Amino acid sequence: MTTMSEDERNEFVRMRKEYWRRVAECDGFDMEGVIIPRGIAGLSYANCKHRHFRLKASLPKIYAIAGLHRYNMLKGTNFQYFDLLKYSKAGYCVRSFFITLAAIDPCSQLQKTFQVRLDEKTYGKLDLTISIARPTDEEKVTTNKRFRVHFHGEAVADAFYKGALPDWPSADELNNQKRFYLVTESDLLANDWIRLYLELTLCVRHKGTSERDLSKLQILTVAIETKEDVQPPNARLKAKSAIVYITFKGLAEAEIGDEIGEHVERKAIVRRVLDECSGYLTLRGGFSNGEKPLHTAEQTVTLPSGEDQNLENDCKRSRLD
Repeated sequence: MTTMSEDERNEFVRMRKEYWRRVAECDGFDMEGVIIPRGIAGLSYANCKHRHFRLKASLPKIYAIAGLHRYNMLKGTNFQYFDLLKYSKAGYCVRSFFITLAAIDPCSQLQKTFQVRLDEKTYGKLDLTISIARPTDEEKVTTNKRFRVHFHGEAVADAFYKGALPDWPSADELNNQKRFYLVTESDLLANDWIRLYLELTLCVRHKGTSERDLSKLQILTVAIETKEDVQPPNARLKAKSAIVYITFKGLAEAEIGDEIGEHVERKAIVRRVLDECSGYLTLRGGFSNGEKPLHTAEQTVTLPSGEDQNLENDCKRSRLD
């Protein structure tokens, strides 16, 4: 085994610092042409417009749409996904994505390019934070915080929206209109983020899920719970913090529970917290079987944090997987 000379070590340190300075300068975006120095675990880059590029799984596209959802909630806009342009990512099991996409306003036909940063916190289940979702033609918001290439924070939540996800509510509980709003068919058509939450929950658990798989999903019922009893009841659809309960079918395999078949009704829970001060959107979700949660062995993953190599372990057993 060869050892590095002092000059080689100094050069390696210099190149490493220069690489991460370049990454921080562009917030992890626009990494084309930036060479990763040998021996550094940097950001991998994908040009989605290259003739040889093929999107094998739906996750980068779903993450891009989630970023637009965050922007629309904060700005009161209605930009829709148009095309995936490029993305960089860091990490292996638990990853950070830096996505560039094209979106369009269906009313004005205005098209804009957006940047989205999304950080996974836990492997194999929906537990992520979107900290950046911005058009590239708007001025960047700068802070004094040091750039962190992996998970670096989440939305500040009220105590009601913290901790483990709740169990599936009983039928009597769902009839409590002060606590829950039962989504109508017209609500479902007008709020495509509900299907987005379901697709996110499934794709994060099964990262190879294709668009063909997702097209088979059929949402049956949706209930939304918030801390506040708001009027009119459907105002819960626009609540910054909410818990969404979804029953659905369309999975051919027994990936959730023991029953097999697309006819089997399954249940997903997603909690969202949008912190208007920081702009962070945190989504956490999982699946439930009957009125009880599905428990499986929790997978513990160590998160590298760029150059710092800090260790961060998620060892808590949640009430939902």
